[in-house]
Amino acid sequence: MTTCPDDENHSTIQPLEMLIISRTLMRTLGHCEYCGQVPIADGVEAFLFRRRDRNLDILTIWDDSGGAESKSLAVNLGPNPLRLDLWGNAAPLLHAAGDPGSDQVSLAIGPLPIFLVGVDGPMMQLRGSLRLDQPMIESAFTSHLRHIHFANSYATAINGTLRISAGPGWNITPSH
Repeated sequence: MTTCPDDENHSTIQPLEMLIISRTLMRTLGHCEYCGQVPIADGVEAFLFRRRDRNLDILTIWDDSGGAESKSLAVNLGPNPLRLDLWGNAAPLLHAAGDPGSDQVSLAIGPLPIFLVGVDGPMMQLRGSLRLDQPMIESAFTSHLRHIHFANSYATAINGTLRISAGPGWNITPSH
C-alpha cells in the first residue's frame, strides 16, 4: 500500500500494482493441484496445474533463457486455450497457420509468466512422460537399440501413430 496526500489533513491509502498480480495468481491458481513440469522447449519453463472443481487445466509458462524479447512457439495446447497475463488480461490464442481444425496455436512468450487456461492437461502430461530408455547414443558405427517409453495420462486407453524423423545420414528401423 502507498499513501497519497489528498489535502493537508487527509491521506488516501492506495494499493500497489502487486495487488493486481496477487489477485490474478489467487484467482487463477487458487484451488489448483500441481501436476508437474512440462517440457516445451529449451529455455522455457512450463508448469501444469489442474482445478478439479471446474475440470480445468492451466499451464503457467515463461521464457527463462534470460532474453528480454519474446519468443514465438507453435504448441499443441488443446481446442480452446485462453491466454491470461499477470494483470488478468485475457485473450484467445490464434491457431497456427490459420487452421481452426488444428489444436496447435502460435504462442509468444517472454520473461514474465503467462497462464494458458483450458489446455489439454492429460496431453501435456503424456508429452512430458515421453522418453528413451537410454537417452545417450554411443559414438560407434553400429546399430543402437532404443525403446520409447511414455505414461498414458488419460482416463481411457489411447492409440495413435508415433512418427520419428531421421536426420541426414541416420537410418531408423522399422521405417514405418
